[in-house]
Amino acid sequence: DITKMNDIVRKMDQLLQDAQEAQTKLEEQEVRLRSLRTLVDSQEERNSKFERQDWDGRLSNITASCQDLDKQRMQQVERLELVERKLEQHIKSYDELELDDVAK
Repeated sequence: DITKMNDIVRKMDQLLQDAQEAQTKLEEQEVRLRSLRTLVDSQEERNSKFERQDWDGRLSNITASCQDLDKQRMQQVERLELVERKLEQHIKSYDELELDDVAK
């Protein structure tokens, strides 16, 4: 009888220890779960903000800016061509003056 009692007490102690270990593991899992939930909530909040942004308006602004830059580029090209033509005229005039001086 005492041997059976000792076996029962030993088994109960083992069950109690197993239950405590299971409780500890469960608490650790709960901590991890709360951490993951916080990460998921944070990501969902960022996604929600991303979705609420006015993408059509932004795209329209970017398109307008690109068109404005292209217009400015074309104006610069036209100015550069004008300066180039004037420079060529000055060079031609200089060459003609130089030839006149040589001829004299």
